[in-house]
Amino acid sequence: MSGYYAYMADWDAGLRILNVADPSEPVVIGVYDTAGLAFGIDVAGDHAYVADYDGLRVIDVSDPYEPTEVGYLATAGGARDVTVDGDLAYVADGDTGLLIVDITNPSAPVQIGFLPTAARSYNIAISGTRAYLADDHAGLRVVDVAEPTAPHQIGYWETAGEAFDVCIGGGHAYVADSGVGLHVIDISDLSTPIEVGELRTPGSARGVAVSGAHAYLAAGSAGLRVIDVTDATALDPVGFVDTPGSALA
Repeated sequence: MSGYYAYMADWDAGLRILNVADPSEPVVIGVYDTAGLAFGIDVAGDHAYVADYDGLRVIDVSDPYEPTEVGYLATAGGARDVTVDGDLAYVADGDTGLLIVDITNPSAPVQIGFLPTAARSYNIAISGTRAYLADDHAGLRVVDVAEPTAPHQIGYWETAGEAFDVCIGGGHAYVADSGVGLHVIDISDLSTPIEVGELRTPGSARGVAVSGAHAYLAAGSAGLRVIDVTDATALDPVGFVDTPGSALA
């Protein structure tokens, strides 16, 4: 989201820009059909950064009605997610692992750092000088990115199923685990993350976001699950919405 605009990575159709000034009637106003499969997106300033499976695409969205690609970096592992922080883009590159890309010049993104991971990197969250990777059956990986050219793993926590998404809030990492549901991990000691809460859900958990006292879990065929996380040790499901398809993020 940025102002009245929502930016959506549509894996089958690339980048879509919607005007959501009237939330009851969102309208698609701009489309850029990427060459690959758009899985993840982040927007910074006048540019959208799209994890497009075959690489990172940089799209000028200064005119939301006419988005235009201005930069591209090919990646080898199947880019699944991207998070922008300052002049750097952090890419969860599937089978390859973590890529760190200098985007000082958006028209010429340059890879400056790389860390292979144990499994398949699906999603990434950045907090300060730490990157948190949802790394498939290898679980949660904690990476020191203080030196972008030399990232290194400092801790991990293995999930029971497959870690698909992660978000950070209040000293915890929230992990969507397709085989279980939601895990809450205490990250006060980054070298030894510890699970403090777990909630098993129906469906296949693929995405998670936290706002205030609630976590919102995209649970595949089980739709959207709303979970009270006020007490991480006693997670409380408080609502759900069934979706016609499979909720992925």
